[in-house]
Amino acid sequence: MDQGFSPNRFALNLLTGVVVVWVLVMGLLLALGARFDPPPGRMLVLFAAHQNPTQALSRVVRQDGLLIGGGLAGRLWSVYAPDPNFAARMRREGALALWRADAFDWMFSSGCTGASRALTRAKPRQLQ
Repeated sequence: MDQGFSPNRFALNLLTGVVVVWVLVMGLLLALGARFDPPPGRMLVLFAAHQNPTQALSRVVRQDGLLIGGGLAGRLWSVYAPDPNFAARMRREGALALWRADAFDWMFSSGCTGASRALTRAKPRQLQ
């Protein structure tokens, strides 16, 4: 027996589809960040959970990275690095993954992440 169109079932299927696509896109971006180094410019640098946030920030600064925004939970830092070898040096300093910051601009500008725009939209500033 055909029950016809069900708005609740349609909404549930649409939500499921959006979540599946989002997980696939984010998984691909995260996997690429763990494998390939981004070009010079704005980037996100991820450190391990056990890493002290102060140590992580000092490692970024020691390798001539300019802080763009605060660290998210002390693990994810938004930095500007004009040097093409910065990403390789950060991996030697213990970074788990690095991504081009503009790869995530669509997410930050969509409002999905709250007030995280400062992570990618601010102008670089050097730490004292």
